[in-house]
Amino acid sequence: MKLKALSLAVAALALGVSLSAVASTTDESATINQSGLSQSATVDQGNSSYDNVAVNQSNLLNTANVSESNTTSNTVGVNQSGYKDQASVQTAAGGGNATSVSQGGDRNNAAVAQTGESSDSATVNQTGSSNKATVSESYGSNNTASVGQAGDNNKADLVQEAAYYSTTTVGQIGLANVAQTSQSGSSDVITVSQVSGVSSAYVSQNGSGDHATVSQTGLGHYASINQH
Repeated sequence: MKLKALSLAVAALALGVSLSAVASTTDESATINQSGLSQSATVDQGNSSYDNVAVNQSNLLNTANVSESNTTSNTVGVNQSGYKDQASVQTAAGGGNATSVSQGGDRNNAAVAQTGESSDSATVNQTGSSNKATVSESYGSNNTASVGQAGDNNKADLVQEAAYYSTTTVGQIGLANVAQTSQSGSSDVITVSQVSGVSSAYVSQNGSGDHATVSQTGLGHYASINQH
């Protein structure tokens, strides 16, 4: 009888521990503000910490999806005020977090994924029409990636894979500019600035000290930097 009571007590204790492990949230807060017509927003938070997600949608047919997993200091803001803008934010195992997506205009698309994380932070600002920004920060460390697009049909694709001290900044103003950046190793840092239109910048870094800057003003430029 004593053995049975002891077994029940141990089982209850184990259940309590597993439940508290699953429920380790703290200051959670999720706000969705929608006005206009046929907006769509979903927010899914995980074990988290300080949390706080705000999605603001106005105008027409915008879509926002926010998915966080273990996270820690959190804070995600998505603001959409155009027509058929799309935003997707995914964080995973946890770090400093903080993601901001702001879209004003029509048919803009922003996707942010921050897998392994660390100190995080990714900011995407889009004004104009049919701009596309993709930010992927894989295993990470100090992270930080920023995209600013003003105009139409600009495209930015930022990847920071295993990256350590990270940092990528892309600013594009005008029409049909393309920026693709990829970092992998040590101290990193990439900066791309394109003003006017139909210009392309491709930057790929691999190891150690890294550092790269591309600045283009005018039409039809092409720049490529590849460091190993």
